Amino acid sequence: MATDSSTALITGGTSGIGRATANKLAQLGIHVIVVGRDSKRGEKTVMEIRAAGGKADFISSDLRDASSAREVARRAVEIGNGNMDILINNAGIYPFGPTHETTEEMFDRVYSLNVKVPYFLVAELAPLMAKRGKGAIVNLSTVAADYGAPRDESLWLKQGRHQSADQSVGSRIWPERCSR
Repeated sequence: MATDSSTALITGGTSGIGRATANKLAQLGIHVIVVGRDSKRGEKTVMEIRAAGGKADFISSDLRDASSAREVARRAVEIGNGNMDILINNAGIYPFGPTHETTEEMFDRVYSLNVKVPYFLVAELAPLMAKRGKGAIVNLSTVAADYGAPRDESLWLKQGRHQSADQSVGSRIWPERCSR
C-alpha cells in the first residue's frame, strides 16, 4: 500500500496504543484521523503529529452506537477526500470485575463501544476499501480473549467477538487475501 496517499482512521487515537499508532503511521507518511472524546487531547495529538511533519486531523466523538459510528465514518471519508485505506478499531472500555457484579447499564456500555461501534465502522468503511481494491482493518484484541483472567470477565465482550468478525468480514470481502 502506497503511503503517500493513504488515510487511516484510528478510534481511541488520543492516548495509549491508539496515539502511538497514530504517531507511527504519520511518520510513515499516512494521513491519520484520530477519534476520541477529549477535544484537548485530540488537538494536542494532532498538533504534535503536525509539528513532526505528519498530516493529522481529529474527530471528536463519544462513540456509543451505530449512529455515532456511521457519523464518524462519514466525516472521516469526507476529511480523507473520499478515501479510507486503514481502519484501526482501538477504542474500548474494560471494567474489571466478576460477571455477577456487572450491571445491565455497564454491559450495554461495554457492548456498544467494544462490539457495536467497530462492527458499524467496518460496515461503513470495508465496502469503500473493497471498491478501491486496497485497505486494512485492524481490530485490537488481547491475549486475555484466548486465556481469560480473573477479574477480566467482561473482556470477552470485545475480544472474542473481534477475532471471529475479523475472519468473517475479511474472507467475504477479500477471500484471496484472508488466511484462517
